[in-house]
Amino acid sequence: AKIENIHGFKASDYWLLNFKKRNGIPSRKVARFVSHRKVVDKSIIKQTVDDFLAEATKHIPKYKLDFVLNANQSSFNYEIGSNRTLSYAGEKATYLSIKSLNAISHSNTVMPTVSAAGQLNRPVFICLQEPTG
Repeated sequence: AKIENIHGFKASDYWLLNFKKRNGIPSRKVARFVSHRKVVDKSIIKQTVDDFLAEATKHIPKYKLDFVLNANQSSFNYEIGSNRTLSYAGEKATYLSIKSLNAISHSNTVMPTVSAAGQLNRPVFICLQEPTG
């Protein structure tokens, strides 16, 4: 509408659906996310968790709740890219423009520590991206 200088045009959901059908524009998957970590059998993970809980449950009562700590890492990406976009049917490769490849592949990590008494411990650890990537 902007290109054709049509002011005040607002497409309805029905109009957009018909436009996409008429022009062969399906929703297409852009990328597949694959972890490079080794896939571990779920039963092995469950057994490891059960063993840890059994051992930890024995020791936790020996300490004040202020000294029983839990830490967890949380990652935040600079830019979140969608893995779907609209494209022409039959297109062999679909590309998605982003601000920078670095922005979707790198993140900052924070690691808060909380006591069993419910207190957030300070400092909160922050891991920033290394200057070399």
